[in-house]
Amino acid sequence: MKTSRMDWKVGAASCLFGEQAVALEDMTRLSENGVNFMELDMQNRWQRWPACDLKAAWKHLGDHAKRIGLTIWSLHIPYGWDEDLSSLDECHRKAVVVRHSALISSAAEAMGIRKTVVHPSFEPVPENEREERIKRVRESLSDLCDAAEQVGVQVAVEDLPRTCLGNTTEEMLRIVDGIDRLGVCCDTNHLLTERTEDFIRALGSRIVTVHLSDYDFVNERHWLPGKGLNDWEAILSALEDAGYSGPAMFELGPDFCPAGPAGVRKCWDKLIKR
Repeated sequence: MKTSRMDWKVGAASCLFGEQAVALEDMTRLSENGVNFMELDMQNRWQRWPACDLKAAWKHLGDHAKRIGLTIWSLHIPYGWDEDLSSLDECHRKAVVVRHSALISSAAEAMGIRKTVVHPSFEPVPENEREERIKRVRESLSDLCDAAEQVGVQVAVEDLPRTCLGNTTEEMLRIVDGIDRLGVCCDTNHLLTERTEDFIRALGSRIVTVHLSDYDFVNERHWLPGKGLNDWEAILSALEDAGYSGPAMFELGPDFCPAGPAGVRKCWDKLIKR
C-alpha cells in the first residue's frame, strides 16, 4: 500500500554526535528539535564497554528515551573484520552470530529496539571469495533472524559500497532471497553503479528502515541531503510506492551537519517542502 512521506517520523543515527557514546543531553536535543526516532550506532566507544556495563548503560538510555518521548528505533551492529558475518572461518563466523545475537537481545530488553542494522561483509572482498561469502552471510543472517525474532526484533541488512557484499541490487536480492523474516536497510549514499531509486523499486517492501544522506556517486560521503547528486524526489517517491512507513532516519557525521538535530529537522522539512 502506498504511503506518504508527510506521515513519516524523523530520526537520526547517534553518529550525528560523533564517535563518543551518546549522552542523555544528545537525546534530549533530538526530541526538542522534532527528531523523535534514533538509531544507536555501535561503531564507536560502545564497543569497548564490558557487556554488563553496556546493558546497564542501555537501560539508562531506554529509560530516558521514554521520559522524553524518543523512540530508540534501531541498533546498528558493529562492523569490521572481527564482526564479519561473511567470514570464511566457520568458527569465527558462528562466534560473530552469537555475539551479535546477544547484543540484539540486550538492546531489545534495555531499549525496546524494533530493528537492527547489519553489514553483510567488511572489505575488501576478493572476487574469488565472493560467491562463498554470499553463501556464508546468508547462513549468518538466517541464524541472526532466528535469534532476533525471539526478542521481537527484525534484522535489516544494509546495501554497501565498493567491493563489499550487497553493492548492487542483484546481489542484495540474492542475499535476502528465501529469508522471509529478513528486511533491508536502504542506505542512499552507498550504491556506486546504479541509482538508489531503482534499488528501492526492486527491493520494494523488503525495505524496513533507511539511512538518508547524500553523495557524489564516486564514493560514500554521508553529506546532508541536497548537498550531493541524489534525486530526492525520485527516492522519496519510490519509498512511498514501496509502502515504506518510516522513519526517515538520517545517518550523518557531525562534520556534515554542524547544526545537529535542528539541521536534520530543517533538512527533512525542506525535502518534503513543509
